[in-house]
Amino acid sequence: MKLFVETATMRRPDDAARWLLEFARADLAGRETADAERSLRAFLASGYADPFAHMIASQVAGLPDASLDERDVSRLQRRLRRGLDRLRTGKPWEMPARLRYRLAPAARGFRATEPLGPIVDRFHERCAAILGAVGPKIKACEACGDFYLPRKRQRYCSDECFRVARRDYNREAQRRSRERARGKARERARKAYLHSVRRKLKLRSQAAIRIGRALTRARRDPFRVREIPT
Repeated sequence: MKLFVETATMRRPDDAARWLLEFARADLAGRETADAERSLRAFLASGYADPFAHMIASQVAGLPDASLDERDVSRLQRRLRRGLDRLRTGKPWEMPARLRYRLAPAARGFRATEPLGPIVDRFHERCAAILGAVGPKIKACEACGDFYLPRKRQRYCSDECFRVARRDYNREAQRRSRERARGKARERARKAYLHSVRRKLKLRSQAAIRIGRALTRARRDPFRVREIPT
């Protein structure tokens, strides 16, 4: 799974939401954690209105007054997974955030810059903004149930889920094929048996024959009392 993305790919809400949902499914290990850290900075900087500020903040040394390491990446991923699990079960995901916004003078008027606060609160603010913006487009994977942002007619969140679904579909198709084959074999055996009975009884080829189970002696004589030896 590609966890590192270029800064420009985070400029659109759809791209940021797609990366966020892939980040929730990722198995962080080794190099992937470093890649996720770099992309996480771009995600946190996706709220910058100024393109230049977005580019600066998404660099490795960006996000002033905030530090990111492997523990922060894992911690944010766990928070994201818990929140998505609540949404998957129909429960709301409440994200407390203690943010400050800075309004600074600019060449013309004023300019509101990035939110200031702990990294967890910035992450919550970005999750709420991005997922809220693309919420109607998000779907649940038909194989695993995870959320994803589909491209065109995409029905599964990953290639792995697509392979699993195709394998299950092929198994079900083979089962139905075997069931149809057994049904046809039973029908052929039934027709062969009826043909042999008509020949034995010298009946017409289209004569109706009722096939039933042979009755046991107890069923033929239900009032018969069985003698118990003394």
